[in-house]
This record gives sequence, C-alpha cells and structure tokens, in this order.
Amino acid sequence: MDPAPPSAVAVDGVASSEVPWLVSATADDGSGSGVERVQLYYRIGATGWTQYTGAYGGDDTSSPYAWTFVPPQGVEGLYEFCAVAKDWAGNWEAPCTAAE
Repeated sequence: MDPAPPSAVAVDGVASSEVPWLVSATADDGSGSGVERVQLYYRIGATGWTQYTGAYGGDDTSSPYAWTFVPPQGVEGLYEFCAVAKDWAGNWEAPCTAAE
C-alpha cells in the first residue's frame, strides 16, 4: 500500500531571450510505488498555472524528466515553472502554488 504522494521539483533552464530552452525536473516517491509521470506547469508573473502541452510538452513518463519549452507566441515576460508528479498507486502531488 502506498498512501503518500510523490514529489517533483522543476529546475529552470538557463534564462535566455532565445527559445526554445530546456526545463528539467526531479521526482521522487521515497519507498512508495515509484513515479509514474511528471507534468510541467508554467506561469508568467502572477497569472495562474498552465500545464505545458506544447509541441514538446505533455507528461514525461521516464527519468530524466525534461521538456523543450517553447513559450506561447507573442507572450513575453518572466516565466516560472513547477512540476507535479503522480505515482503508480494513483497518488498525485498537490497542485502548484509557487514556483520551484
């Protein structure tokens, strides 16, 4: 039995005006059932979190967890990232509340 959710931490890529850039994450489920998938979320400033599902987005199901982030066209600003993990027992990490 695995009652505890996994955890994931997004690690920003190098800040650059050139896109796309690589954003990676680490994830761990301790002694639980193991990490099944990790999702990447982003936001600009104080806006809400959006799951990254672009051409290079979606759920990553194997370590190392990484995405080639392409910002929405015409949207400039400081991007923040957060990762959320799910384990094989179906436990989801809590939704993003702050950048990691």
